[in-house]
Amino acid sequence: MKSIKSEQPPPSRCLIKEVNPMKTVWDMFVMGWVFYAAIVVPFRLAFVEDESKGWKAVGYIMDAIFLLDLVMTFFVSYYDEDKNIQVTAYKAIAMNYLKTWFIIDLVSILPIEPILNIYIAE
Repeated sequence: MKSIKSEQPPPSRCLIKEVNPMKTVWDMFVMGWVFYAAIVVPFRLAFVEDESKGWKAVGYIMDAIFLLDLVMTFFVSYYDEDKNIQVTAYKAIAMNYLKTWFIIDLVSILPIEPILNIYIAE
């Protein structure tokens, strides 16, 4: 097992270690919603004509979960293989996230249906 050096300030209470078991549970939970979005949402858009309040509520819950995941990712440490350290500095975590997955995560939580409804109505 590699030893992990730390050249950073001690982590605060808000930091979530990437190896935290609760983080793994959260990631599995979010993955379940990703599967839901990939399978159920296209089916619903293709075959469900009148969207009930239940469908809308589930959509809002899904959006809230993805938004919470986006915010939480700014507090999750990561392993820098080049320096062989666990990065726990918030600025470095934020910069790494902004350079990697942030745009994809941000686009995934945009409310596409209201945006499409504006263009379809015109």
